[in-house]
Formats: sequence, structure tokens, C-alpha cells
Amino acid sequence: MTENHPAWIRSERPAREDCVLPFLLQRNARETPDRVQFQFESGETWTCQETLEKVQSTAALFADQGISAGDFVLAWLPSGPDIIRSWFALNYLGAVFVPLNVDYRGSILLHAIRESTASVILLHPQLLERLDVLDELPLQRVLCVG
Repeated sequence: MTENHPAWIRSERPAREDCVLPFLLQRNARETPDRVQFQFESGETWTCQETLEKVQSTAALFADQGISAGDFVLAWLPSGPDIIRSWFALNYLGAVFVPLNVDYRGSILLHAIRESTASVILLHPQLLERLDVLDELPLQRVLCVG
């Protein structure tokens, strides 16, 4: 292969700071702490440093709830800061982020939960009542986010 090809074609391994989320967030916070990393529809912004701090604190909260590397965790959250923070925090811990469509109800919701093999679900408080009507949920923990 020639040197003009991208690294992935040359079969070179990219640096972990370029592709592994926890290391990428740490590098961005170190190198460009004040750069805006996220801007949400509400107008809220997160700098690289703020993103890292939010992710680390949320990861610590999830770890305190017993979530650890390899755990499958359902995320039933609308688009916005909460789902980004949860997704990145779960990744930071090495847990598996399993998103659910916020429009799911009834049997399709129950099927998705069962098939996920997750024992924990993160959800928006307004979605909680949809779980109440389902029988025999295989979940051990329901955590409201937001």
C-alpha cells in the first residue's frame, strides 16, 4: 500500500485517543477544554471540559447503582442532553448502551425489553407509566433520568 491511503486501508491501528470514547473525551478536554463540543436545540452548550465532567460524574452515579463493564443497559430517553450524557457515561464504564424508541408501547415495548437481555433501564419520567401496564418485566432496576 502507498502512504497516500488512509490509515484504515494501510491496516495501521489508530491511536485510542482518536477512536475510544473515554480517551477521546479526555484528550479533547486536555487539548481544547473551552471548545464547544455540543450545542442542543434548547441553546444549552457543553464545552469539551464540561462534557468530560458530566460524563465522569454520570458514570460514577451509574457505577454506584451497580452498572459495570459488559452490562446491557436500556436507554428509553428522548433526544437531547440526557441521552448523550447517559450514552457516553455507559460507554465510559464499558457498559452496553441499548437505545429504545420512545414511541414504543405495549407488546412491542415488552418484546424489545425482553430481547435486549438488559436488567436495567434508564427512562424519562414521563415514560414510566408505560411500564406499569406491562406484565413480567425482566428488569431488576428502573432509573429515571431528567
